[in-house]
Amino acid sequence: MKTINITILVSIFIILSVALYSQNIYDVVEYLKIPESELPKIKEEALNLYKSALDKVDKVYLDGAIDDLLKATEIQSDFITAQQFLASLATMKGDQNWAEESKKYYSIAIKAYETILQSDPENSYIKSYLKSVRNKLDKIDQRDSKRLEIGLNFIKKYSPIVKTEEEKKKEELNKWTIYTRGDVELPFTKGQQAPGAGSPYGPYGPGVMGQRGGEAGMF
Repeated sequence: MKTINITILVSIFIILSVALYSQNIYDVVEYLKIPESELPKIKEEALNLYKSALDKVDKVYLDGAIDDLLKATEIQSDFITAQQFLASLATMKGDQNWAEESKKYYSIAIKAYETILQSDPENSYIKSYLKSVRNKLDKIDQRDSKRLEIGLNFIKKYSPIVKTEEEKKKEELNKWTIYTRGDVELPFTKGQQAPGAGSPYGPYGPGVMGQRGGEAGMF
């Protein structure tokens, strides 16, 4: 029953993550429509790559979209909308990956924002985004440590399988404490020797279970 509940919980988490992830992508696409004033200046090859990137984002193929946008901005560095699109997708990928991959994507985003500022140095929005991505890059190790801590706590809380050695020992100790009090039927048939039998203190030494520890040894 616990396994089924964990499976359901993880499935719901994945579905919600994908839904939010997809919504973020579509928000980016909606925001980055090419302005009419910029459209006549764009080279045909760069524009085709931009359209290809949009199509790949629609299929949730972000790596392919980023590759197309890198090519488009290499062909035409002043293609501002493509630079913004590239920076947004690269930041999103940086947020989703672990440190090494994240560094690569954050660096792509930073370069794109810096290129935009060369043409529009007073753009406060781009300055703000650039500052945010640089901050993420600077604190990437702390971010991953926190993520790992949260993930392990989640697994520890909801999975009965993952237990530390100390937790296993405490659990065994609790079982033996109950057994020697006679609260439950001992799991040994007549003639079997329980763990700790032969010691007057049970399996965990003096002071843990009292003098009755050895009494659980033989029935």
